Amino acid sequence: MISRRKFLQASMGTAFSAAALAAFPPSIRRALAIPANNATGTIADVEHVVILMQENRSFDHYFGTLSGVRGFGDRLTIPMPNGRNVWQQARTNGSLITPYHLNGSANNAQRTAGTPHAWADSQAAWDHGRMSRWPVAKTDTSMGYFKEQEIPFQFALANAFTLCDAYHCSMHTGTDANRAFHISGTNGAMPLNRAFVNNEWDAINGVAADANIGYTWKTYAERLEEAGINWISYQNMPDEWGDNMLGAFQTFRRANLNSGFPVSSGGSPGAPYTNTGRPCRTRLTTRPPTTPPIRSTRASPTRCRAPSRSSTWTPSGRTSPMASCRRSPGSTRRRSTASTRGRPHPCRARGSSRKCWTR
Repeated sequence: MISRRKFLQASMGTAFSAAALAAFPPSIRRALAIPANNATGTIADVEHVVILMQENRSFDHYFGTLSGVRGFGDRLTIPMPNGRNVWQQARTNGSLITPYHLNGSANNAQRTAGTPHAWADSQAAWDHGRMSRWPVAKTDTSMGYFKEQEIPFQFALANAFTLCDAYHCSMHTGTDANRAFHISGTNGAMPLNRAFVNNEWDAINGVAADANIGYTWKTYAERLEEAGINWISYQNMPDEWGDNMLGAFQTFRRANLNSGFPVSSGGSPGAPYTNTGRPCRTRLTTRPPTTPPIRSTRASPTRCRAPSRSSTWTPSGRTSPMASCRRSPGSTRRRSTASTRGRPHPCRARGSSRKCWTR
């Protein structure tokens, strides 16, 4: 059986393939056009592995209506009390709720209310494997789902490549424990003979006193380093709210401090960085010769925000927990304004309407 990828590539140049490819977003079309690295026909041909972890979304919430997956068409569902199936969930008052469409044409489906995401409510929804208390523990919103019209890129990605329809979280709990499995394969049970299930210690900062707080077992990143395999963790620090679990490990907390210019988590949307551990100071930023320089003060009176990442950064040498970064050679002066997402630019005083120049 020929794969969808091979079929589309083999048909390149025909009217049919042109129409089929046109249905995909440009980024996916570019990916499909890249020849497979089929040097040996084995797993050894894989040169790069990129893992992106999202959260708080079940498979059916995204792809329950996708053709070819089990989804809502699953014929072997979990049996429920009173002859119901798993799609028929009971509320506290005994009324039933079934999966419903979060219709983007009727309202802003992407802004629907969130649901609880912690150990207690997750265990209550799981209900010792009975899966019978989702609206009770997770609210009615847990039964909502998207169709292709709400998430067209995700559907295009699934249609162009391979989608696994039996993917589950590591354990029924919140963010941190599942992300610990993501980067280390455990939440502490094996290396420490104890496990954590609730969120803790996840935000990184530049405070020396916090360097010895956090987890101590070895992460995948360190194992890759020991094996001589390059790795990198991509993180936009203003959007880092404690979800990058490397910052919860003492090894990386100490590496952050030893870098000489520690970074800090963003705290929460629109809120200041937690603490870079560096005193605030006024700096002079210059414009081109035709424009007089202006003086700009960082927003915090006592602690500085993390530096701007407006330039592209690349790893200097082999990437490791101790790696430093440098701007790429093509970095040039560019005009910077306050972020449209509610976070002030680091070289702009809060409340100021002035713009500045950064390198």
